[in-house]
This record gives sequence, C-alpha cells and structure tokens, in this order.
Amino acid sequence: MTSKNIKDKNIIADMLQGMIDKDQKAINKKPVDKEEVKQIMIANRKTVRSIVKEHGLISFSKFGEKASFNAWLLIQHFPKTSIRFMEKYLDMMEKAKGDVNPRNVAYLQDRVNVYKGKPLM
Repeated sequence: MTSKNIKDKNIIADMLQGMIDKDQKAINKKPVDKEEVKQIMIANRKTVRSIVKEHGLISFSKFGEKASFNAWLLIQHFPKTSIRFMEKYLDMMEKAKGDVNPRNVAYLQDRVNVYKGKPLM
C-alpha cells in the first residue's frame, strides 16, 4: 500500500466518523432542529455515495472495521428513495464475506426488504 493509499484510508475513515458525530449531535440536541438533521442527512448521503463510487465497498481490509461500520450505519439510515443504491451496496457486502460484519449485511437486507414490502429475514 502506498503512502497515498494509507492517507486516503485515514481520510475516509475520519470523514465517516465525522459524519456520524455530526449526525448524532444534531439528533440528540434538544430541541431537535428537524431541518438541520435533514440537511446533515442529505449531505451525508451525497458524501457516502461519492466515497463508494470512488472506492467501492468500505470493507475491513480497505478502511478498517470502524469505517466499515460507520459507512453501513449511514447507508442503513438512507431513505426509501435510495433503495437502488442500498441494493447495490448490499450486493457488494454479500460478495465480501469475511471483510464486512455479517450482522450488518443482515440488517441492511432487512431494511431493503421493509422498503420493498417483503418479509424480514
């Protein structure tokens, strides 16, 4: 792995953590500013989609377990309008057995099923 790749890995992991932190801070603020939460979620979706487009699956081997979890958590909370992206990401996760958390695969499959009106796993 080149130093640029290591730098990218750390930058991506830090970005994902920052998105989670900002999201949680806004959601847990009292009173909740729904417009602020909405704008954060829109920005997070755009950023996650861009990262996945450039780097593919956010896996353990590429970015570490925490970054993989954070990417999954952000994607897990995408709205129904993002179902196609969620299905593509789920497909990548299913093909990467051992390089992602299998529980996260199951949870994302359940979310996709709910959005499609199918029974849970």
